[in-house]
Amino acid sequence: MMMSNIMKNLSNLQKGTIVEGKWHRNRYYILNKLGSGATGTVYLAARNNRKVALKLSENSMSITSEVNVLKSIPKVQGCSLGPSFIDADDWVSAAGKIPFYVMEYIEGPDFLTFARNKGMAWMEVLIIQLLGDLQKLHERGWIFGDLKPENLIVTGPSPRIRCIDVGGITLIGRAVKEYTE
Repeated sequence: MMMSNIMKNLSNLQKGTIVEGKWHRNRYYILNKLGSGATGTVYLAARNNRKVALKLSENSMSITSEVNVLKSIPKVQGCSLGPSFIDADDWVSAAGKIPFYVMEYIEGPDFLTFARNKGMAWMEVLIIQLLGDLQKLHERGWIFGDLKPENLIVTGPSPRIRCIDVGGITLIGRAVKEYTE
């Protein structure tokens, strides 16, 4: 099967599809599609009544790179900018062996929607919070190369800004592989 057909199949999984890991045997129940990008598709899924975000991609190098970032971010003390890592595995589907990883599902409105609903005073608070997290990230040798409002979610109940796309996070001095033009 051609790679473009695999990506097309990956971006159209139906609610109720079960993604089971080949190695860890964890089963994830697909709830709905959250979004697609250059390197894969992210779904809202459930495991043991817990919501998670599951990313499927035909590009195993991209998956490995993002998993390494997810595992490194917690080492940036005091910074909860990105989602926490949960699992990585391969799914043997009708389309073939598909690498995937699972991360914390960060629920909330995107940055601009939150700012429109709550007002400019909150926007200033969240930007200061974001700059503090980015400073901690930079001090530990990382950059966030795809900073845009759509990649930022505001969680609650005490508003906190979080990043949902780790593909643009890279070590300082290395090329940013994923970004929005």
